[in-house]
Amino acid sequence: MQDMFIKKVQNIVMKTLEKLNLLVKEWHLGKVKTVNPNGTLDVYIDGGLDATPSIPANPQVSFKENDYVWVLFVNRNQNNLFVMSKRYVDSVQYNPSSTELYAPINHNHNNQYSPLGHKHTRLASDDSRSVPTTPGSYIESGLSVSFKDSSSIGLNGADLYSLVIAATPWIDDSGGGNYELAFSGGSMWMRYGTRSGGWGAWKKVSMSS
Repeated sequence: MQDMFIKKVQNIVMKTLEKLNLLVKEWHLGKVKTVNPNGTLDVYIDGGLDATPSIPANPQVSFKENDYVWVLFVNRNQNNLFVMSKRYVDSVQYNPSSTELYAPINHNHNNQYSPLGHKHTRLASDDSRSVPTTPGSYIESGLSVSFKDSSSIGLNGADLYSLVIAATPWIDDSGGGNYELAFSGGSMWMRYGTRSGGWGAWKKVSMSS
């Protein structure tokens, strides 16, 4: 009874704040009550007891009942809503020295993970030490980090192992070629190449003291 009373009070407070436009922001927390046949969702927003019906949702994401989601108030309009993506409340972690959300170590960014509400403190490297790379190895734009045998990537004069960061501007050569930076033995090397032409030679990067 006490919990129900508290929830009713919270609901009244939330409704009052909404009427005063004190809660109008773009991104809100939601929980799916119902997935409708037409693809819209009935969603509890910001802990409310009454679900908002028939909210349009991202068609690229498969939602189900009780999913935690991000609800967008388009242009901060409370009557123009859109469910963008899921949010995974069981796996996110709080930095104990901050109130900001941090992503769990093992996660990816596909269309079911919101890019909002978390940050990264590091990028994990992929242990593909014996696998050589070509510019065509990187099929998506962005940054990739890998642990390599220096010999597998043709890096002479380095230590046995290297940490390689690949930078891919675009998904094909129309956006320019790809870059690899290799860190090994206190030194750094770079090479550049295109999918059509392959890698150029490694060049040692000069670093002044």
